Amino acid sequence: MSDPTRLRLRDFVPRGSHFHVARGVYASAARRRLHTHDFVEVCWVESGAGVHVVNGERVPLQAGDLLLIRARDAHDFRGGRPQPLTLLNVAFEPDVPNDLRRRYFPRGGFPWHAGRLPPCVRLGRGALARTTEAAERLAQAPQTRLSLDRFLIGVLDEVTYPRRLQATADLPPWLARAVRRFGEDPAQLAAGGGALAALAGRSPAHVNRTFRRHSGQTTTAFVNRLRLDRAALELRLTSKPILEIAIDCGMPNLGYFYRRFGERFDTTPRRYRLRQQAVLGG
Repeated sequence: MSDPTRLRLRDFVPRGSHFHVARGVYASAARRRLHTHDFVEVCWVESGAGVHVVNGERVPLQAGDLLLIRARDAHDFRGGRPQPLTLLNVAFEPDVPNDLRRRYFPRGGFPWHAGRLPPCVRLGRGALARTTEAAERLAQAPQTRLSLDRFLIGVLDEVTYPRRLQATADLPPWLARAVRRFGEDPAQLAAGGGALAALAGRSPAHVNRTFRRHSGQTTTAFVNRLRLDRAALELRLTSKPILEIAIDCGMPNLGYFYRRFGERFDTTPRRYRLRQQAVLGG
């Protein structure tokens, strides 16, 4: 097998520019020459399915898969059928992730790890749409480090979102992926634990046992916490009636909603809203 081709960022962007944004469509599964780079990449599957040939392995890809490619990774993409593999890619200097690590992950947890394969995270529909929209804005933005950092901070926020939902729990990957999709979809959140189990592809009983084993709480307690956090957000940012917020969050019994809200925030929904608005002088 021939040595990988080495790509250079300066062959794609002019001097003084900080990033390159491109969309690629892979309609063929034909073998192509692998490549490495003198830069790093964030890329994700917008649609279709295919294979990531990387560091001697073949990794299946589907819509929503986001990859954090290191400079040393020898890789290429192969398309699938019946729909071609469509990727969006952002390339930039390799020192940028190190700066982000020092600034935002001084205690660890930085997703650009040094394993054999590049990190891959499955984005939910909402996160996929937001990331694609941000990349399209980046493609039209000034070629500055500020523009790049703004985009990458958003990507890191999406990638680490399941950890924030999990708090200190070490959930298995299948449940972490379901939690991400569940937490970003208000309709799923309102539907409750059954919807979370359906997203996970497991029975409600199995999901509940897994939550208990890894976090010490039930699925119901976890879902209610997310619902109440969503309600608090609505109280801060909208003028919706409290009953409407309770119904939208999957708690149509107003007495139950008030009781659970008080347990979580030590106040009533109305007082919470007034207190949050007080910063505006209202």
